[in-house]
Amino acid sequence: MAISLQFPAKMRLRLNRDFRRVYAGKQRVDLGFLTIYALRNSLAHTRIGVSLPRKVGTAVRRNRIKRLLREGFRLWQKQLPTCLDVVIVVRPHEPKLLQEYQETLLGALRKLESRCQKLESDQIQNHPKGDSE
Repeated sequence: MAISLQFPAKMRLRLNRDFRRVYAGKQRVDLGFLTIYALRNSLAHTRIGVSLPRKVGTAVRRNRIKRLLREGFRLWQKQLPTCLDVVIVVRPHEPKLLQEYQETLLGALRKLESRCQKLESDQIQNHPKGDSE
């Protein structure tokens, strides 16, 4: 049986209110070139959003970094913690290799997962009916 490594729309954070909810959770890891925020969700999967300010560089550079981060998430989604909403804020830096982004994401999300598990169950963010998949 083949393992599905798709990255469907239900695994992406797209709405501004979802980004604000994750920021308000105040669970983060600062890695210099990335700041990763996380918040537990009531879903059975992890969702990811990427925020890149214009200071990072030209549109070409920003899109390349965004693609590498999403690809790193997609390839390692089975090893990453579940039930999290994750926002990655990128700081200006030279684009790294895919493997470096994967290792960085894995380490940071494991740290954040242990922090988020300590939160009370009433602090888990509920989602609108449209996100219940």
